[in-house]
Amino acid sequence: MALITCPECGREISSFAEACVHCGFPMSKYKSLTDEIKKNRSFAERFEENQKKTNLDVSSGVTGKEAIKLILEICEETNASLANKLGISQQAIWDRLNNKKNKSLTLARFIEMGRALGYKVIMTPNWADLPEGAFLIMED
Repeated sequence: MALITCPECGREISSFAEACVHCGFPMSKYKSLTDEIKKNRSFAERFEENQKKTNLDVSSGVTGKEAIKLILEICEETNASLANKLGISQQAIWDRLNNKKNKSLTLARFIEMGRALGYKVIMTPNWADLPEGAFLIMED
């Protein structure tokens, strides 16, 4: 049995405790939060490593299609896995990302595909720096 520090009162308790014996803080919340942090850290490390592999400078901007393709590569996802997450065929994904079929992605499709890959769309003022891991999207 290991002792951990309660995030609420700061006292030591058993790592197996369901709640802090001192203040009653529910440890299930803490454990799920730490699991989420570990998962996100793991994703962030994998993202950074894969972003280096792509050798693409995204600071000057990419199109929506390029961003989705890059995110697929960085997240080690495939067109098939994205199609599965969206509940559509692989052909539909290919059609959306093929420059010969479609000139650009609509914002709604871009957001839908981004969300399926664990991203969200955020607008910032032109003068603001992009957060780490962000993409500057230019017109398609």
